[in-house]
Formats: sequence, structure tokens, C-alpha cells
Amino acid sequence: MIVHIILGLPGETITDIRNTVDVLNRCGIDGIKIHSLFIMKDTQLAQQYLRGEFQPISIQTYIEWAVEVLTHIPPDVVVHRITGNCLRERLLAPDWIMQRDLMIVSIDRMMQQNGWTQGCFFQQKDVSHGTANAVNDYRKDTDT
Repeated sequence: MIVHIILGLPGETITDIRNTVDVLNRCGIDGIKIHSLFIMKDTQLAQQYLRGEFQPISIQTYIEWAVEVLTHIPPDVVVHRITGNCLRERLLAPDWIMQRDLMIVSIDRMMQQNGWTQGCFFQQKDVSHGTANAVNDYRKDTDT
């Protein structure tokens, strides 16, 4: 199973990111595509952004959160993508989303400087091999 995750959803925190990764790890994923939330013109999120109700995360936060994901997923999970893209004429914010090379280099640099690799903080848990079971297991664990 290949999954997509979007980092920087409204109200999302690093704790939410960790919880998402925990559920994905319990699902036994084979691949992952990691994206940052971006705001496209003429959308409901664009309206919220223009009213000042939502601010996208910074490039530094995205880099830190992407590294959090990469270091906590199994080392054998295929990373298909660590950036998203949008047509420039459709993009409202953030501008840094167009700097894909900078994001990739920055993620790589942060991992190298800390001696981290994909999966270096992964802890094997019971893998359910089923999304519904993994989500239910997660809910049971967090209800206590």
C-alpha cells in the first residue's frame, strides 16, 4: 500500500504528525508520498487564508516535520516523493512550495548533519496489515 500524507493541515501539530506516522506504521505501508499543504487560488482554504484565518507552515517547519516522518517510518518503505507541486499561476501561498530543490537539499542536510537515516527512530510494533485494524488499535491505545 502506498500512502500520501499532507503536512501542515489547519491546526496540525508535531504530535498529530507523530500520531499519523504511528498509524501508518501499524498499517504496514510499502511506500509514502509526503507533501506540504499549499493554498490554491479560488478554494475555500484560499478564502480562509485571505481572511487571516489560516497561515501555512514555514519551510523550516515543513523540513523538520518531513524529517520527523522519514526518521520514524521503516527503513524499507519506499519514499516516492517528499515535495508537492502546484502550477505557479494557481498557487496563492506559500511561495516556498516552488523551491523543491531547496526543500530536498535542506531535508537531506538536516538528516546528514544529525547522522540520521530513514527509519533510524522506527520502533517495530504489531503491524495489523489492514488500515481499519490499525486505526482501531491506535484509538484503543490513545483512549487510555
